[in-house]
Amino acid sequence: MKKPEITIGKTTIGEIIDIPGDCFGQDRALEYNALDIKLNFSQFREVCDQAAKGLMALGVEKNEHIAIWANNLPEWVYTRYGGAKAGLRSNTCHPNISLTEAQRHRDTEIT
Repeated sequence: MKKPEITIGKTTIGEIIDIPGDCFGQDRALEYNALDIKLNFSQFREVCDQAAKGLMALGVEKNEHIAIWANNLPEWVYTRYGGAKAGLRSNTCHPNISLTEAQRHRDTEIT
């Protein structure tokens, strides 16, 4: 097993997604039984990479803020960590808040 190289204050959350993929690739990373989703660390990294590419394809740029307005589902996790891999800052909004409340999140556009 390769020793993870993490430097406090320099290693990003997006980079941290890659470390378990390299070190523990076939071990379970995410399990959501209601939807029969079971991903190992390598698969989880791939899904997060796809989410990052999707966010960038939407025109979201590095250092922008996004709001994740969703229930507790795997897609929330993919968006959160995919956003981190794309260099985005994310805020989590409770799904029951209003649009007005969501717009109060600093530097976040609702589209």
